[in-house]
Amino acid sequence: MPAFSYGTHAQPNRRHLRRQRVRRRLQRTLAIVLGTALGACFVLIATDTVRFGGGDRPSLAGTVETPSSTSSASITTAAPEAQTRHRCRTLDPTDPLALWVGGDSLAGSLGPALGTLAGASGVVQPYWDSRVSSGLSNPGFFDWPTHATSEMTRLSPEIVVFIIGANDGTGIAGSGADTSSAWKSTYAQNVEKMLNILEEGDRTVYWVGSPILKDLKSNEGVQVVDEVASEVVKRHPNAHYVDAYKLFSDSAGKYTSSLTIDGKTVYLRTDDGIHLTPDGGDYLARAVFKLIDAQCRVREQSVTGQAKQAIQTQGSTLVGPGFSPTSTTPTSTPSSTTTSSSSTTTSTTRLSLPNLGPQSPAQSPSLSP
Repeated sequence: MPAFSYGTHAQPNRRHLRRQRVRRRLQRTLAIVLGTALGACFVLIATDTVRFGGGDRPSLAGTVETPSSTSSASITTAAPEAQTRHRCRTLDPTDPLALWVGGDSLAGSLGPALGTLAGASGVVQPYWDSRVSSGLSNPGFFDWPTHATSEMTRLSPEIVVFIIGANDGTGIAGSGADTSSAWKSTYAQNVEKMLNILEEGDRTVYWVGSPILKDLKSNEGVQVVDEVASEVVKRHPNAHYVDAYKLFSDSAGKYTSSLTIDGKTVYLRTDDGIHLTPDGGDYLARAVFKLIDAQCRVREQSVTGQAKQAIQTQGSTLVGPGFSPTSTTPTSTPSSTTTSSSSTTTSTTRLSLPNLGPQSPAQSPSLSP
């Protein structure tokens, strides 16, 4: 029905016409205001931290989710600006998404597990690069900025997953370093430098912080490192901080070697209180994969029989049984490593594929303020 209704023989007078013009102007003004508000909301959510809890899929801050919601806003369905920034191209087995997973020794668990999970789709080609005892505080031992610059050029990944911080945190504890504002400022510069390298070319970065550690003093250092990294990541529109500390903590926020998942006790940490068991690697990989899947619709585009093997960069280390003390109750099938046709890489295949079904709320990543 029109805004104003007239009798059969009535003609619109000037007052009626003026009212119509005023109403149209108000409607246009309201549309502009709403559009501006939506744009502001996107700015607020674009750099959110990836946290865990509630719902089966990642969601954006400000959305409302029911416990079994499948329609809550995700990275790819937030707003036109968000879709442009985060949506991946169409994926195909002959032109797969290039995914690079790098970092310290924990990447030796996350890389193969996430590589197997994503590569099974047939539309993702995973690479992983694990450097034992590395961090951002000691480039004299391993220079991540220089190495990553080379790898980004060589592999041109479209999505990067980078896990770092455990060695930087334990380094604080071992040296008694003063974690004052000066130290934090220096470490923030290291994170900023690394992010700029990983993001170059408008690629998405999932920065995974260190999980909680068993040793209390080392864990204090990790908390400082994670805090600094998460604050820096918030300033980067294409980067998201994945809170692994919370993911591997118990309900009281304390260290635990196992968690109850789908009614079963699963051992996620090795006896050293630092590294991940094969199940721990799968657990973290499932959480990160959900974020990538929400962004790139990997499962929706998957092609049966076209699985891609994860390619290990030469010089990196597979972390598994035999590398460090294993859990007293290991529950995953060990990984196997085979040499690829390339002289500079090897491909790694896990013998068991993690369950991709619905997970408990404690395992489900989400974007929150």
